[in-house]
Amino acid sequence: MKFKKLFFILAVVLYIQNLFAPPFPFVLPWNDASNTVIDLSSVIYRNIDAQGYVHVSADGHFAVNSGRIKFWGTNTTFGANFPSKTNAPQVAARLAKYGINIIRFHHMDMFDIWTTTNPDRVLSPAKLDLMDYFIYQLKQKGIYVDLNLLVSRPFNRGSDLPADIDLITDWKVRDALGFFDPQTRQLQKNYAHDLLTHTNPYTGNAYINEPAVAFIEINNENGLTQAYLSNQLDSLPPYYYNLLNTQWNNWLKNKYATQAQLETAWGVVNQPLGSEMLTNGRFATGLITPWNVEFHDTATGNAVVETGTGPGGLNCARINVATAGSAGWHVQFNQGGLSVIAGAPYTITFYAKADTNRTVNVSLMMAHDPWSNLGFSADINLTTTWQVFAFTFTPHTSDTNARINFSNMGLAAGGSFYFTDVSLKPGGLIGLKPG
Repeated sequence: MKFKKLFFILAVVLYIQNLFAPPFPFVLPWNDASNTVIDLSSVIYRNIDAQGYVHVSADGHFAVNSGRIKFWGTNTTFGANFPSKTNAPQVAARLAKYGINIIRFHHMDMFDIWTTTNPDRVLSPAKLDLMDYFIYQLKQKGIYVDLNLLVSRPFNRGSDLPADIDLITDWKVRDALGFFDPQTRQLQKNYAHDLLTHTNPYTGNAYINEPAVAFIEINNENGLTQAYLSNQLDSLPPYYYNLLNTQWNNWLKNKYATQAQLETAWGVVNQPLGSEMLTNGRFATGLITPWNVEFHDTATGNAVVETGTGPGGLNCARINVATAGSAGWHVQFNQGGLSVIAGAPYTITFYAKADTNRTVNVSLMMAHDPWSNLGFSADINLTTTWQVFAFTFTPHTSDTNARINFSNMGLAAGGSFYFTDVSLKPGGLIGLKPG
């Protein structure tokens, strides 16, 4: 207890003293390898060749010839994977002083390792030489390496990829193509072969036989399921969309003998469409009613029916917002009095456009207090051209006075929104897309 009090008093004294002490620069030089009390290089050093390959022991731990090994490391990224031959020994010594015993070579494949990036096919001999020398210097300090293969490769078109690759601007999407595109996958194999069979002239080993290579990462933060869940596959150009769609459907056909087995396995709800639930969805009466337009807060405007200006000569409703409110929901367009059953499928379809590119929301909600959502809400991106939209959903709550509601128009001062052929029917397909 006495020691704790003394320690506390000392800490307070030092704190008060530092309050009045002038500031001083605190710098960690990048090339400091001096032998000081904090130098850990002797702790991590090992003769990597004598230790043999890193492997997994019977008890599930990383091990070398002398027993279990633990790793503490950091990344080098982009150009830092290829330091000059002047800097490489200093970087390796500095890392060793920190106690780092593994370096992850990350993002080599975006720019630096290629002779050219358009196309990215041939490894640069000059960059390979710098990387080889750096790895040699790391090895001399007992530092292992983790080579990353596919991280951020651009996969530019060249002469061996289809023109549709140019329509994919996100490199994360391009890097996911190899899971279903044989051409991209072959390029990955070629890169792995060229890099891993390359002999490091300073160690005398090809990387597939190099004990200093503790790990090889084939894919970084990449997977077909991940790409699907993160919406990276939603806007594939036709060549790649058809390639993935064909392989997916072939897999389903091989796994399930019948459509019924497929729907059962995937929990599909597939009910025929029933009778129309909305009234005057095509505004054929020339009137807005029984549709309702709401303006809240400071929002003002009106709703009119345009004759014959919809797709195929249909009438359409035009919602004009003269002055904006302070929130998107301050202008709404809806039809209530609908009875819905929880868990039952419903399908809504409609055409819509706007005076300029705008985003609106369509939902199923209560037509009464507390105006809660009943289990369906979707944002839709409108353009100046008519588009058809379709959604199938299941309400999470039954209600005898629900409404279909178009909202998020309240901030569009001077804007106009157009809707027609609005249909809501019981039934539909949930759990599997058509085709």
